[in-house]
Amino acid sequence: MKREGILHPKFSEKFARIDFEAEPLPVLTLYPAPSPIALDAVRLEVAGLEEHSRIIPWAALGDLPRVKTTPAIICQIFNWSETVAWEGVRLVDFLDYFKIDTHPDGYFAFYSRDKSFFEGLSRDEARDPRVLLAFGLNGEPLPEQHGGPLRLVVPFLQGYKSVKWIHAIRGFRNDPVGIKRLLGQSPTGIFNEKWRSQYQIVPPAGKVGDPPALTQPLPTSPLTKGEEVEPTPAQTVILPPVAATLSEKGVGKRSLKGVPSAVKLKEVIALIRPQKHIATRKGLEAVGIFSYTTQTVL
Repeated sequence: MKREGILHPKFSEKFARIDFEAEPLPVLTLYPAPSPIALDAVRLEVAGLEEHSRIIPWAALGDLPRVKTTPAIICQIFNWSETVAWEGVRLVDFLDYFKIDTHPDGYFAFYSRDKSFFEGLSRDEARDPRVLLAFGLNGEPLPEQHGGPLRLVVPFLQGYKSVKWIHAIRGFRNDPVGIKRLLGQSPTGIFNEKWRSQYQIVPPAGKVGDPPALTQPLPTSPLTKGEEVEPTPAQTVILPPVAATLSEKGVGKRSLKGVPSAVKLKEVIALIRPQKHIATRKGLEAVGIFSYTTQTVL
C-alpha cells in the first residue's frame, strides 16, 4: 500500500527501520527491534511510586476483561493515520488489579524491550479507559513488527506515545520526560488542531503529561526591557534564543524577566543557537535553573 502525504523530518535518517508500505500500519522503529517472544512469555516489570520492582507474568492477567476498540493511530510527525481494530486490556484495569500507583499529580513511564525507547504519561492520562495494553490487531495476534506481542495504545496522543514491545512500567512523582523530548524530536505528544478536529479527539480530564504545544511565535532576539514572553498554557515557559535576559531573582521565589509573577514555573525549555550551549547553561544556572529541556535552533 502506498501512502500519500508522508512527511520526512530531518531526523528520519536516524530511525532503525521505516516502512510506509507495511500493512495494516506503517512500521517506524527508532531503535532495532528486540528479539521476538510469545505472548505467554511476556513478563512485565512494574513498580509504583517508591516501591520495589516486581514481575508480573502474562498469565496473571487472565482475570482482566478483554476489550476491542477501533481508534485511529496517528503519527503527526510523519503525517499519517490509520484506523485499525485493537484488542487488549485497559491499562487502568491492570494498574488497579495489581495495585500499581503513583502520586495523584504524578506520572508513569513505559519502557520497551528494545532497552532504549521509553515514554511517559501523566497519571490522569494513564488511567483514561481508552489506553490499552494491546495484544491483538485486526482480529489477529499483534505482529512483532507492530509492537507485538504486547504494546501500549494511547489514541488521544501522538503515535510515539504508544510504546511498542512493552516491558516495564514505573511510577514517578515528576515528569520522566520521554525519549522524543529528550532527543529534541517532538516537544509534546499533544496533537495539533488539524488532527484533533479531523478525528474529534478529546483529551482526558486532569493533568496533561507533556508541555502544551506552542501557541504563538517566539521573539527572535533576547528580551530587552519592557518585552514579555507569553507563557504557553498551564505549564511551560519557553526561553527565546540564545537565552532570555534573566533577572537576578531566579526561579521559585525567583522569577524570569518577562514572565508574569503569577505563572508557576514547572518546566523550562531553552531554545539554543549553535555554539551557545555553554553560555546558555551558565546563564540558567546563574539564576538557579539546573533542570531544563534544550532544543537547538538555527
